[in-house]
Amino acid sequence: MVLSFASNVPNSMIFRGAVSTSSSFSGSEKDDKHSDARTYAKLLSSCNSLKDGKSLHEAIVKEKLDRDVYLRKLLVKMYLNNGSAQHAWEVFKEIQPSVDVIPWTTIIGAFNREKLHAKALGVFRCMLLQGLKPDAVAFLPVLEACAALERLKDGLLLHGYVLEAGLVVDSVLGNSIINLYGKCGSFSEAQEVFDRMPHKNVISWTSLVAAYGRNGLPDRALELFHLMQLQGVRPSRISFVTVLNSCESSLSIEEARKIHSCIKESGCELQIIVGNALVNMYAKCGVPEHAFQVFHRMAERDVVTWTALISAWALQGKTMETSLLVREMLLHGVTPNHVTFVTVLNACEKPSSLAFGKKIHALAVEAGYEPELIVGNATVNMYGKCGSLEDAYAVFDRMPARDVITWNAIISAYAHRAHHREPLVLFERMEAEDVTPNKVTFVTVLYACAKLKALEEGRAIHARVSEAGLASEVIVGTALVNLYAKCGWLDEAREIFDTMRREDVISWNSIIGPYAESGMIAQAMELLEKMECEGILADEVTYISILNALSSPEWLEQGRLLHRLIAKRKLGLKATTETALLNMYVRCGSVEDAEKVFNAMDRHDVVSWTSMILGYYQAEQHSKALRAYKRMQQNGVLPDKAALVTIFKVCSSPELISEGRMIHASLRGNELDNDTEVGNAAINMYGRSHCCDAARETFDSMPRRDSATWGSILTTFSQHDEHGKVMELFELGERRGEAPVHTKAGCLSVIRACGNLGALARGRKIHSQIEDAAAGSLKSCGIVGSALVDMYGRCGSVEEARSVLDGLSSSRDMVLWTSMMVAYARNAQGWKALEIFWLLQQEGLIPDDVVFVALLSACSSVGAIDEALEFFACMTLDYGLEAGKHHLGCVIDLLGRTGRLAEAEETMKAAKKFSDKEDDPVMWMSILGGCSIHQEVERGCRAMKKIFGREDQAAALVMLSNMHRV
Repeated sequence: MVLSFASNVPNSMIFRGAVSTSSSFSGSEKDDKHSDARTYAKLLSSCNSLKDGKSLHEAIVKEKLDRDVYLRKLLVKMYLNNGSAQHAWEVFKEIQPSVDVIPWTTIIGAFNREKLHAKALGVFRCMLLQGLKPDAVAFLPVLEACAALERLKDGLLLHGYVLEAGLVVDSVLGNSIINLYGKCGSFSEAQEVFDRMPHKNVISWTSLVAAYGRNGLPDRALELFHLMQLQGVRPSRISFVTVLNSCESSLSIEEARKIHSCIKESGCELQIIVGNALVNMYAKCGVPEHAFQVFHRMAERDVVTWTALISAWALQGKTMETSLLVREMLLHGVTPNHVTFVTVLNACEKPSSLAFGKKIHALAVEAGYEPELIVGNATVNMYGKCGSLEDAYAVFDRMPARDVITWNAIISAYAHRAHHREPLVLFERMEAEDVTPNKVTFVTVLYACAKLKALEEGRAIHARVSEAGLASEVIVGTALVNLYAKCGWLDEAREIFDTMRREDVISWNSIIGPYAESGMIAQAMELLEKMECEGILADEVTYISILNALSSPEWLEQGRLLHRLIAKRKLGLKATTETALLNMYVRCGSVEDAEKVFNAMDRHDVVSWTSMILGYYQAEQHSKALRAYKRMQQNGVLPDKAALVTIFKVCSSPELISEGRMIHASLRGNELDNDTEVGNAAINMYGRSHCCDAARETFDSMPRRDSATWGSILTTFSQHDEHGKVMELFELGERRGEAPVHTKAGCLSVIRACGNLGALARGRKIHSQIEDAAAGSLKSCGIVGSALVDMYGRCGSVEEARSVLDGLSSSRDMVLWTSMMVAYARNAQGWKALEIFWLLQQEGLIPDDVVFVALLSACSSVGAIDEALEFFACMTLDYGLEAGKHHLGCVIDLLGRTGRLAEAEETMKAAKKFSDKEDDPVMWMSILGGCSIHQEVERGCRAMKKIFGREDQAAALVMLSNMHRV
């Protein structure tokens, strides 16, 4: 393509009709001036230094010869020959405007060569203002300048000028226009120009291939390349380079080999420009071996060749091969350039690449490239991705110049390593140094604020985003939605979401996910429907975020609806989506649906097997759960920690404990046998199966124990009323300094043991430990408070029990109040228990049936028969509670002890429906006790008949004997 003229052409070719000298002088002065002009003319014609040329120009001005048109034209030529289009233009403007377009074209071409394309267009505009009509040759450098600046609007105007001038769009001019449209991203216009060209050559085809490749349509570019060959147009080396560069991201290895074969046939394979493109293509295709073969066949290699080959191995993560190639490159005397270093540094993206990245960095320092901004940025980025924040910051800190990319690299380095506070500090420094943040900066710091839940700092950054005019950017808007959602401000997040451009599924996921996580499933489903109505299809992330939030049977139908949508979109083929569906059905309690998903899965990993086992366990299908565990192992899938914890839950019954023992025994020699969480699960399994010795053996064999371990073993013995062993273990833990009561389970077990053993001093000590900061989380726990009240009540210290109650004003529930009532009743202070009944109602609590059992027991303890009967009546009438076995037992006991035995015996008839036997022996014992007190022998004998043959027979005989003795 002819874009400018050679710089060393004769003057006559540059300026037509030039006059030889100025005629404004006369006599000797004229001769002297003429002589000087000739001298300067000769000097300017032979000048090949810009510095010398400027000196000559200054001398000409000093000698007042600058008005000489001929010298001015020589000055223009001299400046053009020495690479200063700007100086040439300044001199050219002072000459009487030329009616010839050739000098104008030369100036425009000179500006292009110096990459001053905007200036080139400026000269063209001046030419048009002079009334000159460009010819086909004059349009060429102008089209080149416009293409370089990617100004489509100007390009359309230029094309219009060409058509208006009546110029035939031949191959040369047409190729320039195609190139212009291609670089401006308008491939449709490029295609239209191509189709209208009467004659197309290899450059025409190549320009159109480049246009499609440059605009993200590699398949179309490749199709054109093949069509060109079918049309009988032989590709040139530029054609091959163009198609390779345009299609490298989408070429299959088979297609790459076909193009390579064409290149071999053309005989230009070993030309350096083509060889470099081949090496680079194979690198991008992921076959560095092929790149290596091309490289070794090349007769000549430059730094680009070496860099392409090095990149091929670096992209594959082959650090050793890449390192050897860099060394070989140096041994061949080829010095890496900044592209080499940037390429290799950018390939180091994992911690495993850190050592190699450091070596490349050292080479860059040795070669003097570290101060270069692009290399420094790549180095900071490399250290950040490889996890060496200290090295990243050290390079960042000593960089002589930093741009927004530098700051983004260091901010991202800290953010990606979960150091969320540092990005905000760095952001403040960045602004203090007057570096303008871009959207990448804002997105990173907004996500850091979201992680920290730093709402106020996030709001300040939001204000900066608005000032910068970036709030409408989708990626920034998404980050803002995420910030407010993570900080719990869903309404504000929704407000931003509703006003932002929603161009992709990521922006929708930013609001759907938080709604789902917050349990607002209906709103999440509504947004999902709205998204798809707007033509944006949900992706795997969308569905998984909602599926993961469905955690109870009430959401089962919504889960099934999502399943149908996923099946329709064929997203169920992805393992992560299938696993999410499986877990959803398990959580929602539909083991049948879970089975269907599981059976449809192509591959089962330990996660899916564990989910299925858990589903069977929750559905109480323990035999199926056990079979699934065995099938998992038969299929070659080894259980992990989660699977073992789940199967130990399954085997937590006397019927399956033998299976549990075998599974536990099979872990010997396995590293999971020493896992604390697995050990804790085994202890719980043995405890629930009444195998306290096995639980203790497991506990003793564990190499590491945590607070949960102590909670498990203490709970095991507590549940089996082995209170002495609970205290023994508690003292063992204290001696070892392992804090056995720093969990709720362990704490409750020890407190319960103290109460049952009457160990008041020990109970007080544990209470003191709970008050300590180390166990502060237990201090305000209502369940622990209730246990302490019960413990003090059992130990006879009701004042301390009441002190615990009064100290828990913020977490007093019904259990706590009931415990206090029982404590008073147990210690013959039943009237105070009645006082507690009125107090709990004043706090807005509604008594339940358990409260009335405690209340009636309290009345019984002080013989308050009338109050007891009144409470018994209001329980049903005022609170709508049905009297149960325990309520009737309290009333019968109280009637019996107060001598109202006939009423007690009558009440027994109402109590029969709560007993699975004909008569409840405990209640008859209460009547027998009343008969013993009030000497009703006949009724006592009748009661004795009901008790005869039962466990309490001996005690009953003693009572009956006492009646007869009196």
